[in-house]
Amino acid sequence: MLKSLFVKNYALIENITVQLDEGFNIITGETGAGKSILLGALGLIQGNRADTSVVRKGETKCIVEGHFEIKDVLKPFFDEHDLDFDKTTIVRREVGINGKSRAFINDSPISLNVLRSFMDGQVDIHSQHETIELKQESYLLSLLDGFADNQALLNEYEQDYQKIKELEQQILQYQQQLDSFQENQAFNEFQLKELEEIDLDNIDQDTLETSFKSASDAEKILGVLHQTEAIFENNEFSILGGLNNVEQNLSSIQDALPNAELYSRLKSVNIELKDIYESLVLLKDDIVLSPQELVDIENVLNRLYALQRKHNKNSVKELIEYREQLIQSSFSTEELEEKIETSRINKRKLLKSANTTAEKLSAKRKAAAKTLSKEVLATLKDLKMVDCRLELSFENLDELSKSGKDKITFLFQSNKGEDLQPLHKIASGGELSRLVLSLKNTVASKMALPTIIFDEIDTGVSGEVALKLANVLKSMSKNMQVICITHLPQVAGKGDVHFRISKKSDQSRTYTTIETLDTDDRVEEISQMIAGEEITDSVKRNAVELMQG
Repeated sequence: MLKSLFVKNYALIENITVQLDEGFNIITGETGAGKSILLGALGLIQGNRADTSVVRKGETKCIVEGHFEIKDVLKPFFDEHDLDFDKTTIVRREVGINGKSRAFINDSPISLNVLRSFMDGQVDIHSQHETIELKQESYLLSLLDGFADNQALLNEYEQDYQKIKELEQQILQYQQQLDSFQENQAFNEFQLKELEEIDLDNIDQDTLETSFKSASDAEKILGVLHQTEAIFENNEFSILGGLNNVEQNLSSIQDALPNAELYSRLKSVNIELKDIYESLVLLKDDIVLSPQELVDIENVLNRLYALQRKHNKNSVKELIEYREQLIQSSFSTEELEEKIETSRINKRKLLKSANTTAEKLSAKRKAAAKTLSKEVLATLKDLKMVDCRLELSFENLDELSKSGKDKITFLFQSNKGEDLQPLHKIASGGELSRLVLSLKNTVASKMALPTIIFDEIDTGVSGEVALKLANVLKSMSKNMQVICITHLPQVAGKGDVHFRISKKSDQSRTYTTIETLDTDDRVEEISQMIAGEEITDSVKRNAVELMQG
């Protein structure tokens, strides 16, 4: 049950809180005062799409918060989604002007799917748009399933149906792979062979490129080293020979040299040059010039570069990944055909199971249809539609649909002597309103929803019919919370609690307000609904009679 609703910065609503009653809640107000705005705000915590235009001008976000009194039977839902369970549960939705929307249950963030799943079992809103939905077969079928208590069977069927659709998609994908494989088999095998021949797993491109550069430079390096070695070793003109001569000459006069360090420095240089010479000789011996190795490395690199260009890849790693893709995509025809056949076998098993469940659904629907028609007609007779008829026509579909194998048409006759015809051909708004209420009254009693909201369910009715309609709504409120937006005084008079929505303006802004009416205010409001601005004592007495009737 919805205990209270808090709305902040939503459209014309600045900040309102509505404390609701467990019985029959009435909401009235002038056209354009904001009743639809209130429903729109409630729609946010039901998981409806968020539109940033609803954020009140000048504010950064709007907030809608509902406090619900729930039962222990919902605890598994809270456990499943890791939510704190509380018999007074708070549902909140926030919408920012940046388009971001957030939802919470008991301050824990949740997805919109979880929000919708929770709210589907808490509140049923009948809007004027839903009267149009009454003409849609899928909506009518959902009402019948609710009345027949088919949810468990529907869940079982929908699981099979979803798996069947997944298998059909899988079979299609396998078949497309098979067709593609057969079409491109030769080309893919050629590409794969090219990639496998080069032995990508044992190629280090950086090392190859370094080795190739080293091998390419080897001849030049050896030439320079030979020349350098000759300079060092040339007998008469060699560096080492010349230095040895200088060192010997200076050695004979070192005691007479004015600068004794010169001989020591020359000796050190001679030692260092000999060391350099020996290192160069060793380096020359380590360099092996192999023309064939250079050719082999160059061939591998050329093939590698060609493959990278061909497949638009930048590295050996990317070529290996592409090779694995080719291997993965090149299932044999036999393997794919086996996968397709396995999927088809599984599909046939699921089809058998789904058909069995669909037959059970159909049987329960047909049994419930007679009771539903009988109870709806009883309510319609109370609403002064004594000559109407309602029948549910069943047609067996050739293939499974999302809801089973039944095509169900609600056939209705509003007046004696007329033919039964589908609901979408009914033109009278008053007839539709009464039929909606009768269906809701019948189905809601079976579904045991905590809260049901009617938005101008009384459209197109007046007089005694309006009073009868009000009695039906009042009767419903004994078993569930009923919230009704109405323009009819007959309906407003039956309320246990009465709220008035108004639109007010100050010097700078327009805003919507809501207030709870006391007895005197209710008399005034209902009198105005009866007679407009000219309220007489007689009109007030009439209002009091409606409230007490």
